[in-house]
Amino acid sequence: MIYEAAVLAHADLNDEKLADVKAVITSVIQDHKGEIYLSDDWGVRTFAQPTERHHKRGRYLYFLYTANNMANAELDRRLRINDGVIRSMIIKADSNKTKDDMIKNYKSPFSNN
Repeated sequence: MIYEAAVLAHADLNDEKLADVKAVITSVIQDHKGEIYLSDDWGVRTFAQPTERHHKRGRYLYFLYTANNMANAELDRRLRINDGVIRSMIIKADSNKTKDDMIKNYKSPFSNN
């Protein structure tokens, strides 16, 4: 199955810690024989309202990948215990579209790529 993951990391993470968050996602997906098709850094954004822990800004990361349910469970677990992550969300992508269509039609106004 193809999944999308959106990760909200702390805005003040240095490059090394941000790379660690990305490495966790990559390693979990690859350990479960999945493949990352697309990863995108949407940059730092200001929230409309602060979170319950008073975060006012965060860095958004987006991933499009294939994996199984065990990979998603492990990814969710690791992101919840990671200090650099505020929130994360994993959803199943549209099953009517192919991988190539999803990659080709991917557009984000926030993309740094």
